[in-house]
Amino acid sequence: MKSNSKWAGLAAATCILWDISGLFAKGLFNLDPRITPIWVTQMRQVCSGLILLTVAQLTGKHPWQV
Repeated sequence: MKSNSKWAGLAAATCILWDISGLFAKGLFNLDPRITPIWVTQMRQVCSGLILLTVAQLTGKHPWQV
């Protein structure tokens, strides 16, 4: 049962973070008309990749090895 609670909590956290992300994107769109959904998506992807590489490096996974 404990595992089910963990996954339910992660699903709830995902929904909350998705909503917060949408609010920030809406704020960016209102801030500057030159900001497009494509730009926001690109920035999200770049930031996510950098975070994943950093976490992998810190946990000893050696992300740069082929």
